[in-house]
Parts: sequence; C-alpha cells; structure tokens
Amino acid sequence: MNDKTVKHKILLVDDEPNITSSLQRLLRKDNYSILTATSGEEGLQVLESEAIDLIVSDMRMPNMDGAEFLTKAKAVNEKAIRILLTGYSDMNSTVSAINQAEIFRYISKPWNDDDFRLTIRRGLELKNLESERERLEALTSKQNTELKTLNQSLESKVEFRTKKLREMMEELSTSNDEIKKNYLYIIKTLSSLTDLRGGHLEGHSRRVADNARKVANLMSLSNDEAQDVFFGALLHDIGKIGLSDDILSKPQSILTQTELQQKKKHSVWGEGLLIGMEKFQVVAKIIRHHHENFDGTGYPDQLSGENIPIGARILAIASDYDALRSGALFQKKYSLEEAIQYLNNHRKSFYDPVIVATFISLFKKEKQEVKVKGKSRKALFTYQLKPGLELAKDLMTSERMLLLPKGHVLTADVIQRLVHHEKTLQEVFKVYVKINLIREGKKT
Repeated sequence: MNDKTVKHKILLVDDEPNITSSLQRLLRKDNYSILTATSGEEGLQVLESEAIDLIVSDMRMPNMDGAEFLTKAKAVNEKAIRILLTGYSDMNSTVSAINQAEIFRYISKPWNDDDFRLTIRRGLELKNLESERERLEALTSKQNTELKTLNQSLESKVEFRTKKLREMMEELSTSNDEIKKNYLYIIKTLSSLTDLRGGHLEGHSRRVADNARKVANLMSLSNDEAQDVFFGALLHDIGKIGLSDDILSKPQSILTQTELQQKKKHSVWGEGLLIGMEKFQVVAKIIRHHHENFDGTGYPDQLSGENIPIGARILAIASDYDALRSGALFQKKYSLEEAIQYLNNHRKSFYDPVIVATFISLFKKEKQEVKVKGKSRKALFTYQLKPGLELAKDLMTSERMLLLPKGHVLTADVIQRLVHHEKTLQEVFKVYVKINLIREGKKT
C-alpha cells in the first residue's frame, strides 16, 4: 500500500494532553489520520469503534498503565502495530509489555523526532506487509478452492465424455455390424443374379464361397482376408452375366476356341464391375486372377506362384472342385474322390500345392467330426416366424433368387415384408431357422 494515498489511522494514548498534541504536530506532515485518548479505558473504546493501524501508548498512566493497556488492545485488535513510550525507570514494565502485549518497538523519552517518525513508518510498513501477506494467502486459498472445484468439474466432464465416447463406440460398432450385414446381403444378392442364368451356375458361387472361407480359416488368414476371399468367391462369376446361354450351358472342355476366348473375359469383366467400389478392390483382384495357374500358364496376366493373390489361389481350387462335381468343367460329373484326385494331379501346375493339401484336409476333417444328435435347424412357414430368429440357411425364391442370407436375424418389419412378398409371388416360403432360438412351449 502507498501511505500517501491511503491514510493510516494512528491512536495516541497518553494522560498528558500536551504529549498527544506534540505527537500530533510531529506526525501531521506524514498525512496520517490521528486519534487520541487520555486513558487506557478511553483507548479501548476507540479500538472498539475504529479500525486502528498503529497504537502509541505512554507507559505511565493512572488506573491502567501502558503495558496493561497494550495487552488488552491486542485482544481487541491483534493486527494493530503496538508501540510503547517509556522512560529509563520503567524497564521492568517495558519487558512485561514486550512479553505480554508483543509490542513492535518501545521509544524512550525524550524521543528524537526523526527516529520517532521513522519508527512509526517502519511499523506501518510491517502492517502493510502483513496485510499483503494475508491478502495473498486469502487469494491463494480462493484460487486453490476454485482449482479444486475446476478439477472436480473437469473430472466429471471427462467421466461424462468418456461415457458418451463408450456409448458412441458401441453405437458405431453396432452400425458397423449392420453395415457388414448389409454388404453381405448386397453381395449375396449380386451373386444370386448369376444363379438366374441357370445351368452349371446355379448354386455354384455359394458352394464355392463356403469352401473358400473354410480353407481361409484353416490357413489362419486374418478376418479381413478371409472376408475378402468369401466375398470374392460369391462374386467370382458375376462377369458371366454378359455371356450367352450357349456358352454357359456347355462344359468348358467342349467349347470352341472362339467361345473359350469369350468365356475367358469374364474374370476381367467381373473386376470391372467393382472398379468404382473402393472397399472391394482386394476382392476385385481376387476375381481377376482366380484363373491364373500356379505355373504361370493361366489367364488373364499369366501370373505364377505367390505372385498370384492368395485369395485367388484359394478360389481357383474351390471353384474348379465344384465345377468338376457339377459337370461344368468336363462332360461328366466327378465324384468327390475323382475331384480330389484331379486336384492332386495338377498341384504345382494349376494349383498351389499347400492350398490343395489344406483343401483336401477340409473333407477329411468333416468326415471325422462327430455328428451332433438332434436337429440344429427347423423349417417354419412365414406365419410362424418371430422377431429374433436367425436364419440357418439362405432363403431363396423358387427361381433361386436370394431373399435373405444365412445368419440374418429377423425383425418384425422383415417378417411383414416376407409375408407381402410371398403373396406377390404366390409362393409358400419355407424358412429354416436355428432351432436353439425357437421357443416351444416352456422350452427354448
């Protein structure tokens, strides 16, 4: 504080008016607000009503001496600076004032004016320092309280936002699951378009996709890689939509050279249909290269060995196996054993030998698996369907058009659309659902 702008209040206590008048004149030039009292009792009354910054008291006063007065003054206003005026003969009382009243200084009579003024100034400087210290401590305490409140608020906000983030991530995860289901539905629908051409194509893509996915899982491909293989297998013949019925109806072994060259374009056409879909570029490459041979004699790019994408190598084996079994490759339908023998005979030339071995182990594993007793699925009519049931099999129309893929979970809206579609097509749908999700009476 600047004592030139703020008047400090000083209380002068002495039973001799001429002493207080003399001190008033001495301090007048220092711009203080001076109050006086002629006894200790009167001085205490002033302290009760005024905010005094500094007290100067004479030692020798009747009824209550300076030491007793300053001790009581301390109890009334502890923050006021206390100074004692005393003579040499009053040293015992001065010691008592120092010990009990905790005075700042004592000034001996007669005093030196400059020393007296300096002592007053030093006392008020101490008062200012104490006031500033208290102000800073109060400010620090307030800021600490505000900081604590802010931290608590921030912790609450962080906790709230973390909770919201978790909820958003859960919603996003659910959304991603729905998106994946929709992708699968769209892809299976596109795949079913090739089935509409009939002949050797009917059901081919779905069978190939199931076997290709199983092989990908046996080879410990990542979830994304296995999914790309599955999607590629479902769509690998989509380019054949542009081929004529004559070409599609014949086994590949009896096609003319012109027809064979036309048919060989289907893998590139299939890739082209996906060229604008960023998410399916890996799938598009699998489709393009699924007729490459392991020894480099295939088409369209004569890739060889591991230069052929692994998804395409898996698809080549799964697709040719099904084509052998259905009679699409040669004029006769191969038995399982004959088809396996064909794959074995052409490993290293047409097919990756490691994948051939994995593919063959797939059938050995299926034979060795113990069949679970009881049914795992049940056929229901549409009026028997309930929300929450999961399809155990692709739902197809009589013309082999895919309506819902295996694994689709039914909702009330979907069931209603199925009933409507059933009436429109004048068909009766047989819907296979997982039996463990059917509630029969009290059993589940």
